[in-house]
Amino acid sequence: MYVCQTLDEASNTCMEWVAYNDYSLLSELAITKAEMVTIGGQVGAILSIILAFVMVFKALKLM
Repeated sequence: MYVCQTLDEASNTCMEWVAYNDYSLLSELAITKAEMVTIGGQVGAILSIILAFVMVFKALKLM
């Protein structure tokens, strides 16, 4: 696929055509399955610590 890089506005014609490169910033943000498992494990550990603190504080408050 080609796109016009230089447009002559007077005659409304393309002076230079270039190949279109499909470049996306999201492709650089892709993570592997191993990274996903590592991140998920760390998030799960943090959430379980928060849950433990909440349960302890609720238990102390009820006594």
